This record gives sequence, C-alpha cells and structure tokens, in this order.
Amino acid sequence: NDFRLELAQKVAPGVRTVNTTKEDIHDVMKELGLKVGFDVALEMSGSPIAFKQCVDTLIMGGGMAMLGIPSKPMETDWGAIILKALTIKGVYGREMFTTWRKMLGLLKAGLDLSPLITHRLGYADYREGFEAMKSGQSGKVVLDWDKAA
Repeated sequence: NDFRLELAQKVAPGVRTVNTTKEDIHDVMKELGLKVGFDVALEMSGSPIAFKQCVDTLIMGGGMAMLGIPSKPMETDWGAIILKALTIKGVYGREMFTTWRKMLGLLKAGLDLSPLITHRLGYADYREGFEAMKSGQSGKVVLDWDKAA
C-alpha cells in the first residue's frame, strides 16, 4: 500500500521500500547495484509475490522477518529456503524485552515515530478508528481515553 510505504519513508528516509504490485525486487537489486543479494528482508504486506521475491533475492544465510499476514495459505518453495540456509521469523513476542530494549535505544538516539500516528480520536469514536485502519489509509490509530467523542 503506497500510503504506508510513504509513512515508512518519513520514519526511515534512507530505506528503500518496494511495492511488489508495481516493481520487482530483482529490478530494485539491480538499481542499487547489488549483485549478490540482500542480507535482510522485512516482509510487511503478506503478499505471496513479495515473499517469493524476498526468498529469491536474499543472500545465502540471509534473514527475513515476516510481519505481514497472508490473506490465505500460500505455496512456498522450501527447497530454496533450505538450500540458501535462510532464517525466517514471524512475529516473535518471546523476544519482547529484547525488542523493547532495542527500540528504547533507537528512540533515545532520536528515532521519531510520530509520523506513524495518523489518527488521534476520543475513545467513543473507536468505529471511525477501525474504519480508518480497514481503509488502508492510516498508520497507527490512537484512542484517547481522557477525551470523549
């Protein structure tokens, strides 16, 4: 979703995002002058096409975080994953405290996440918040419990 890719660019302007419905990760690799592949992929869309392209373009021993949830089961080339010795992680809550410490370090170093909050609503307007999320035209929706509608 282009709206969310633009949000990502606001938080991390130097990071190259890819909308696989419009461009192929292989082409982005060439554009960046990479001949071997990427060390890490963050798959946020749940798109089977994006997943396959990530697997194809990761280096031997590369890693991928799967944070997007596919809308239906998807076919996976396990042979490519095994032969490239890839590490793929889903949402990993068991590392919760490690993740919090890393994020705290990033925030202390000046990472500004405020552009990700696109809606602030009173708690009574929760339906509007859910509609914003379902539309794909939102980042984080914050419900303020001190503020009525």
